Amino acid sequence: MDYNTQTNEYDFARAYFFPDEYELWRGKSKGMNPNQKLIMIPFGVFFLGFAIFWTVGASAVAGPMGLFGLIFIAVGAYIVFGKNIVGKKTYYLITNRKIYRSRAGRVDMVELANLPPMRIEGHSNGAGSIYFGEHHYRSHGKNHYGVVFSVENVDNIAEVQRIIAENTKNY
Repeated sequence: MDYNTQTNEYDFARAYFFPDEYELWRGKSKGMNPNQKLIMIPFGVFFLGFAIFWTVGASAVAGPMGLFGLIFIAVGAYIVFGKNIVGKKTYYLITNRKIYRSRAGRVDMVELANLPPMRIEGHSNGAGSIYFGEHHYRSHGKNHYGVVFSVENVDNIAEVQRIIAENTKNY
């Protein structure tokens, strides 16, 4: 893959480049990781089945009340089919200065010089994720976990980690 060839998918970051900035790696997310699919698809099938059952029952008993169930059928169909078929693409671009991420029209970036510690997670589909700056906090009596930035479910995560590590030691 020639990483210097421009394509429309990766042009999102060009406007933010510094004059001395150049591209080192580009890639895109493979969608949900297999562990998420393992949970979401059975839940979605159950949710969709219950929504259909409820809508048919409500239509038989209360007529127009059954129309309310159509919203839940749509949500169930999206959980089962939408995230896997129409899922949002996430694109990543790593330069000698920053990591850029484009997801659903939103561009996030983090400077390599300011990266917090990273944790790497391999997935069963051969891809992996890097999470930067995980932290734990308590709010309203509940535990919450957050991530400052992430590169999620991309191929050859070891290469991505190596590129990031080699370029952060310059700072």
